[in-house]
Amino acid sequence: KEHSVEVSVKNSGHSYTGASTKKDTLHLNMRSYQKHSSKGPIVCQQDDTTIDDALNNQPCKLALARNKPAVIHVGGGENWNMVYGNVKAYNEQQDTYMYHAVGGSAGSVSPMGWTWQGGLAGNMGGRMYGFGVDQVLQIEMILPSGLHIKFGPTEWTDNADAIYPKTTKVSGVCFQEDTETWGSCQEDVNFDDLWFVLRGGLGGSWGVVLSVFLQLHPHQPLELLAGFTCEAFMPNPVARDIYMRFIIDYYFDSSELGVSKDDSIKCGAASELFSSYCYGEGAGDLFLTTWQNYISGHNQTLQEELTIEEVNSYAGCFFKTEVNDKTEAYQVLEGPYKGRAGDDGLNPIGTAPIQNILIPKKWILDNKDKAVSLMGANYVATAAGSGSGAGAVYFAFGGVEASDQANALSEAHRNAGFMLLALVNVPYDALGIPIPPILASLYSELLPEMYDMTDSNSFPGYYGSNHAGQASLGPLRSNWTQSCPLDWTEKERNDKCIPLQEAIYGTELLDRLEAIKEAIDPHYMFDCNRCIGNNRAITSQPEPGDDDEPGDDDDSNSGATATTTASFLFTGAAALVSLLIVF
Repeated sequence: KEHSVEVSVKNSGHSYTGASTKKDTLHLNMRSYQKHSSKGPIVCQQDDTTIDDALNNQPCKLALARNKPAVIHVGGGENWNMVYGNVKAYNEQQDTYMYHAVGGSAGSVSPMGWTWQGGLAGNMGGRMYGFGVDQVLQIEMILPSGLHIKFGPTEWTDNADAIYPKTTKVSGVCFQEDTETWGSCQEDVNFDDLWFVLRGGLGGSWGVVLSVFLQLHPHQPLELLAGFTCEAFMPNPVARDIYMRFIIDYYFDSSELGVSKDDSIKCGAASELFSSYCYGEGAGDLFLTTWQNYISGHNQTLQEELTIEEVNSYAGCFFKTEVNDKTEAYQVLEGPYKGRAGDDGLNPIGTAPIQNILIPKKWILDNKDKAVSLMGANYVATAAGSGSGAGAVYFAFGGVEASDQANALSEAHRNAGFMLLALVNVPYDALGIPIPPILASLYSELLPEMYDMTDSNSFPGYYGSNHAGQASLGPLRSNWTQSCPLDWTEKERNDKCIPLQEAIYGTELLDRLEAIKEAIDPHYMFDCNRCIGNNRAITSQPEPGDDDEPGDDDDSNSGATATTTASFLFTGAAALVSLLIVF
């Protein structure tokens, strides 16, 4: 702070916007920081004690109030591979598998950045248990001021609208360096605001997270339905529409198929249109049987397009695998990473012309024909560009309501049915297909149907934050029915298009987040790319090659991520506190 040096924080580096590796910053790499999950799950016991002054028993008290049997302590430098592996190691030592962690799909992803963006757990039971932000019980962090704190809910009430209680009070304590104990803070800290912004307000903006306590759920076996051969039938528009309608019905309108909502939410998927991850004995069998019956009910229609053999093949295009957990389903079998959860590898989404559009569940149900057409058109477009459209939709939404009503996830996020990885503003001629009309009308016709755009001073916000990339910006500031052109310069796009932050949160929620940012970090020590407050000067960036020297704020939002002023590995909180105060 003393030398006005900005800080960027990195765990896994999975941020597609480059939030963890901003140019010309002091870079804190957390991978060597203290690990905690190796201690395994902490089993919570019911007792008559109250929450102690140091908040040591607060995570378990909150977990039990949520009817969760155990918690796990996760260090700020850990990734999901470590968490899943340590939970699995504990389970294998018991007579039966006991616990399940809700987390990210790729093992290399950090439980920190993933969670603070919302945390999509489509293939980890998230439709049953909530988003990543809903799993957090307590947070330990260092603020930009250098204050070392931990905090979490200490009072809550029953929440008739959600599966978890409503948070009514958040309390925190400060670490006393002289006694190495936790006690009352000598400075005023708004722990309610911190609890709100950390969970959903993007990572890297608020300080350095050292550890979190996450709730664990009773273990349920995974029945994985892989339908890769289903994709072979997608070139046929009739077969494609039947598939898309089945997926919509099973996930969001399951009573149409004779399936209860309780059974429907056991299944979900990440960006995998032709896979479904179903938790609980028989959950996958139910999905499989329902699909086969659905095809049987459409036999006559399909036989006008396909041979009988092809129809039978279509009905059998899913195959089921039963495993204890997702780690087993995607385990690396050989090499230096043997035994770890598989990863997605390098993903082009970060720079691809894809916008993460949250499609409201209500709109899907009210406009099912349009939703089917939209999913199908986006599949065709992405398949033309990449050879497969399997990653065109994210099914981590439309399950239980799990909010404690004290987090920063947008209303659009909570109310979404799916996230469409929409391919917009691309040269479709280059892909060899005509522009699908319904995709062409996404901004001009469909989004105004989905969201209230009557107040020109309050953008509603409808982008998903997980996997948002550098090319992601909202529509034109002057006309919300037109997407931001990709062939404009970076300065033109930043000047004339809704910032990514506003596209995610909407104007009103972003105003609240920015006010909290100003209070917590008034000097913008943590000013990461595309994070809260980072758009305050983005329109003043000079074009490359401009003669004018940049002003004080002109380079504070640079999208470049190639260099940092210095990079440090941290193993202890004391050194980090000292460094933040000095710099």
